[in-house]
Amino acid sequence: AYESMPSLVGSEMCIRDSPLYAQSPHRIKEYDFSILHLKKPVEFGPRAVPACLPTSKHGGDFLAGKILTTSGWGRTGNETHDMSKLRFVKLPGVTNAECQKLYSADPEYNRTIQAVELCAGDTDAGGKDACQGDSGGNI
Repeated sequence: AYESMPSLVGSEMCIRDSPLYAQSPHRIKEYDFSILHLKKPVEFGPRAVPACLPTSKHGGDFLAGKILTTSGWGRTGNETHDMSKLRFVKLPGVTNAECQKLYSADPEYNRTIQAVELCAGDTDAGGKDACQGDSGGNI
């Protein structure tokens, strides 16, 4: 349910460092993120804006009902999908309690939603999600 991003000429940036962050070894999926340190600073403009890290006030149910955008180059169910195109989807945030209820209702996906996780999706209509391989990506 991704939409294609407009074709834009981008810039390649060299990565100086990608530190590994402390995580408990048996719950690696809980910390499915990365921070990259670039060799040169990014020049901000209309297509490059800073991503602000959330504070503790953004925890809990803060994002529930707010429209979130995620993007990536992951796989779709479409066999002719061109993975060279960046795609995006807009989804409403969902409380972890609602997310847990939905996961628990389906034996195939029954798992515990952790406090460090964030859920998003249209729980009424469905049909929209991050592509395969994009879970845990940017929001």
